[in-house]
Amino acid sequence: MIIEYTVFDWLKVAFLWISPALFIMGTILLLLSLEKYKKLEDNLNRNLGGIQKIVMPKIETNIYTFHEWLLSKKVIVGLICIICSLVFFVLLKD
Repeated sequence: MIIEYTVFDWLKVAFLWISPALFIMGTILLLLSLEKYKKLEDNLNRNLGGIQKIVMPKIETNIYTFHEWLLSKKVIVGLICIICSLVFFVLLKD
């Protein structure tokens, strides 16, 4: 018996595996204050992202502008992440 997998089967598995990460990210956005989140981000940026600032500063500035806009609406983004993760998990678990 041959089992065929489609693109949708692979997407289902990918979304099912991504849903816990979305839930954790949404929870972090809701629970951490803005100052603690920026401190965590600065520590991660210092350790991981030094090369990107030198190579592509203009692209990083545009991305950072969008990031600041998302942080100003962090409660809404956190709730959307949690809701999406729960929807993915409930609809795709079978």
